[in-house]
Amino acid sequence: MLSITEIRTLIRAHNKLSKITIPAGAKRDDLIKLLSDKGYSINHKLKLIVKPGKPSLITLKKAKKITEPVKKTDEQKATVVSKKKEKEEKKKEETKAVVKQAKKEAVKEFKEKKKAAQKAPKKKVAPPVKKETPPASGPKKVKGAKAKNEALRQKLIASNKKKAVPKGSHKMPDGSIMKNKDMPKKPQRKVLKETQKPSGSDVVQPGKPADLKIESKKDATEEKKAKNVERVKVVEIRKGINRIKDVGYLRDIINQWNSSPPGKKLEKSRGAPLKTTDAITILRNKIILYKMYDIIDIKIPEITRRKKLTDEERAAKKVAAAAQAKVDRDKSKIESPVRTLVNKLYVEFLKRKVEGEDGKELADELEEQWDDSYDEFDDVFEDDDDFFEEMDGFISKLKKKLKSNEPSLTMKEISVWRKANYGKE
Repeated sequence: MLSITEIRTLIRAHNKLSKITIPAGAKRDDLIKLLSDKGYSINHKLKLIVKPGKPSLITLKKAKKITEPVKKTDEQKATVVSKKKEKEEKKKEETKAVVKQAKKEAVKEFKEKKKAAQKAPKKKVAPPVKKETPPASGPKKVKGAKAKNEALRQKLIASNKKKAVPKGSHKMPDGSIMKNKDMPKKPQRKVLKETQKPSGSDVVQPGKPADLKIESKKDATEEKKAKNVERVKVVEIRKGINRIKDVGYLRDIINQWNSSPPGKKLEKSRGAPLKTTDAITILRNKIILYKMYDIIDIKIPEITRRKKLTDEERAAKKVAAAAQAKVDRDKSKIESPVRTLVNKLYVEFLKRKVEGEDGKELADELEEQWDDSYDEFDDVFEDDDDFFEEMDGFISKLKKKLKSNEPSLTMKEISVWRKANYGKE
């Protein structure tokens, strides 16, 4: 049985063999020669391209040779690096020139504004008027009735300062002194005598029946205890119902209750039985609200408690976690260049579609670039088929998006997608 990567190499080899790329500026004779080199001929009468002879078989060995990435020589690598450096230098020079020009324009504009400001007539500003502060004087003189009251108040204050409060008297709020015995006394409340309860069982209080039995304190406490036990039991049942995760079982409970007398009574009053198509939390709440546990015997799942680990088990768990973390780190190191490439392609091609380029042409270009990158990351994909399927799924989704007539994503949506998939913008 061929693996998914082997089948894909065969398909890619077939596509490479059957694909005809037209060189730029090719003339009629050049195109005919290109077709004949690929093993095709043109039927001018029927207006067809024909491939004579038997179809060539593509074996896996042949496919691997065809799809094998072309190894670049040191000279080719050096030319690529030099071209890249030239591009970067050119870009830097362009940005420098733009910045220089912008600075020149800014200086020119500033000078023009300065000249205009110098030519404009200056507005005469009136000097600030200084307010003359009146000379400091003593306390204000008060005339009439106010003056008399003030004089009296001052006299009272002076007399109170001199007078000392004698023993057995106190000072009033208005400044006068009053003896304690002359003060009005507060009315005292009457204290009633304690009532004595009638002793003996034969004594009957007036207005109460003779057969009245007063409950003892023991009976009351026992009843309270029983109620508390019942309350605790109900709380435990409700907690247990909230632990049920099987939706089907919860629906069965509600259906069972719907067929019971209280369920039928409710159906008669509201015109319909209780729904069983709701979410799991609503189903649980219904069971608790209508106290279905009183009629139906509900199987409540036990509380799953964590097993207490020994020191040896904890140490073994730590070692296993560390080993797993190392595996994950190594895997992410291998996968990160592929993920960054897919991310780059996704953003680049969606941006180009937003800018107005043809979607079908973009999809074809994307397929070519993805095929080339497959050659580069062949070792990664061969080791992990699931990872390849995940990345290939992203690319196929992007192709559909490019080909579709739906309105393409905005740059904001692209950044949101990037953040959701790769945690960065």
